[in-house]
Amino acid sequence: MTADGRPDGFVLAGGASVRMGSDKARVRGPDGLPLAVHVARALAAVCGRVRVVRHGPEPSPDPDWPELAVVVDTPGDRHPLRGVAAALAAATTPTVIVAPCDLGALTTEAVHALWRGAAGGEAVAGDGSRLHPLFAVLDRARASAAARAADEGTSVRGWVAGLPVVVLPASVLCNVNHPSDVFDLRAGPDGIG
Repeated sequence: MTADGRPDGFVLAGGASVRMGSDKARVRGPDGLPLAVHVARALAAVCGRVRVVRHGPEPSPDPDWPELAVVVDTPGDRHPLRGVAAALAAATTPTVIVAPCDLGALTTEAVHALWRGAAGGEAVAGDGSRLHPLFAVLDRARASAAARAADEGTSVRGWVAGLPVVVLPASVLCNVNHPSDVFDLRAGPDGIG
């Protein structure tokens, strides 16, 4: 933790965004912010410093927030654990919070709940029926293990198996994978605006 007990936070934004058809990190969510910036602001409520993990030396996802520093993903394919490994290797605090850039409905309350639920250790988010393995509190000492798991093709779910699960509302764990998902978020949980 930082001197004030706050962990580092990392927005994972190194995916290929194939289903979206454009860079998900830059897609504008319901609040008008790029998705990566929305997630970064939610993390900033708990984290002392927030950075975004990208696959290459791309600029910040938002020119209006250039101070959102970029950490370059570890070399190799675009396995999600490469971004996790890069985040953990760049961390300056013993534990960190990671979140994927496509959590377009993520709230500061959910970040607080995950952090409290980890109780100084590690934890992963779930909605009661499935894990959301890229929204997690992780020990930075696991950076090498994450890189090895990516090399071995281990799934993210497999890598976080056994961590305590903090159950959060499914509505804040919605992944934005298709352009229509942004519309669904704007419409609200019942599908009507």
